[in-house]
Amino acid sequence: MSALYTISVLFAVAVFKSQCQSSCDLNSCRLQVVCDSDGTGHTRNSEKCPQTAYNFPGGKQTTDFIRVKSPIPQMREFSICAWMTPKSGSNVKGAFVSYSTPRMDNAFLVFFEDGNKLTLWYNQVNSGDTTDFRMTTRTHFCISLETFLGTAKIYVNGALFQTRTFSNQRNEIEGGGGFIIGQEQDSYVGGFDGSQSFAGVIENFMMWNRALSPEEITTLYQGRCLCPKYHMLHLALHEIQVYGKVTAQEVDGCH
Repeated sequence: MSALYTISVLFAVAVFKSQCQSSCDLNSCRLQVVCDSDGTGHTRNSEKCPQTAYNFPGGKQTTDFIRVKSPIPQMREFSICAWMTPKSGSNVKGAFVSYSTPRMDNAFLVFFEDGNKLTLWYNQVNSGDTTDFRMTTRTHFCISLETFLGTAKIYVNGALFQTRTFSNQRNEIEGGGGFIIGQEQDSYVGGFDGSQSFAGVIENFMMWNRALSPEEITTLYQGRCLCPKYHMLHLALHEIQVYGKVTAQEVDGCH
């Protein structure tokens, strides 16, 4: 390899990194260099967490939910994190996240069943795991899905709880669907069942279009004011439609 060739390659890499970091658009830069990267694809910097909290009063009804208005892109991987507090004296129950498309009612679903079970669906495939899952107090919950591996990692209070595998499923999740919090969709943005509604409080719900690292998730749990950079979604009022008796609650801001 000539010295001139080596210099040219190093110059091109430097220019690309400079362009990526100056206008950090993950959709265009992520496959080569993650902006503010530590060299392994993990961001080393944080940003201030947007503070949100919504109370779902519960009861057997189909009227209480949040629908995300912002368009959902096609996703190869993503992470969702939030603080959840079940209703007093009960275990967490109901639909946390339900994402459907015109072709798939369970494009992605996180559902807490009766009997202390956590059910995950991805592109109509159930992970099939029946591990007990209990959440009776305020808990930090994260899930990261990597479609190219067919795996989902579940984190509870900053630590890895379990890895789920989806047999023979490696397709990306289709974009442009209906993203619902608090109800389970049996049809596109509909088909709700009152017995499957969520009850409790969801705080600081955030979504990234990549799989967060274990270190990022631990840091997110330990400090509510700092979050991994470049989230694609949080529950700002201008990005969502609130239905029924779901109410926004005041939270202590991070100044």
